[in-house]
Amino acid sequence: CVSAVMSTAPAIALRRRGEARHLHALGRRQPAASGPEALLIERERELEVLGEAVTRVAGGQGAVVVLAAPAGLGKTALLDHAADEASLAGCHVRRAAPGPLERHFGFGVVRALLEGALREASDERRARLLEGAAAPAGALLRDGAVPGADTTMAIAHSVLWLCSALAEEAPLLLVVDDAHWADRPSLEVLAYLA
Repeated sequence: CVSAVMSTAPAIALRRRGEARHLHALGRRQPAASGPEALLIERERELEVLGEAVTRVAGGQGAVVVLAAPAGLGKTALLDHAADEASLAGCHVRRAAPGPLERHFGFGVVRALLEGALREASDERRARLLEGAAAPAGALLRDGAVPGADTTMAIAHSVLWLCSALAEEAPLLLVVDDAHWADRPSLEVLAYLA
């Protein structure tokens, strides 16, 4: 089972394989937070890495965190915590949680992450978000036009420009829970963004 917290730019990798020694973080160390997250027992290092990522994103830098662990070990709770912290820090948080039936729904995770941002936008704001290289993402997200198999990287580049436009307004955090259920085109787009 894999879950991810993403923004565009450098990587922070987090792998859970029984011990925290497999964690690698970029940037300055922050003390582990206290409060409701204290319910995440024995997750101090994970909370620290997620906190560092949120701090980087809120500060206008990029970060990628991947949580990999068997089912039932609290990845969703960690992602919820990161999303809450990012919201409190002024980030726009977009979330997706694909299920097993969505695996064959082309660009389903990308749609779940970004369709709402376009749907909620005024006509003027939507036009600005979809200017230039972001336009093909608009055809997918606004009109539901699924591109051919050979155009996934072009869509990925377009989604990158859309995310960049969204991040100009406020830092953008993309959260994907249960990424192992994601469709292949969405995974390729997310890899491109990372």
